[in-house]
Amino acid sequence: MANYYATSIADGYDFASVLVKTREGRPIKIENNDLAMTNGGANARVNASVLSLYDSKRLQGPTFNGEAIAWEDLDASGQRQA
Repeated sequence: MANYYATSIADGYDFASVLVKTREGRPIKIENNDLAMTNGGANARVNASVLSLYDSKRLQGPTFNGEAIAWEDLDASGQRQA
């Protein structure tokens, strides 16, 4: 299920009130926030800025005791790690 967050962006000369659409906590789309009381919409640079929101150091899969583990092995172990 997608979640939407109203926010603003200021990146150099681009200023806009936007809605950010996320899935599983990751931003996937930026669009104009038509309910905002400010002028300025999301231009091409603002829309492309969604790519800069991804963190390359974010975990790419499950870990157990600090080591990478396959989903199947984690499920089989019955362990949960916070």
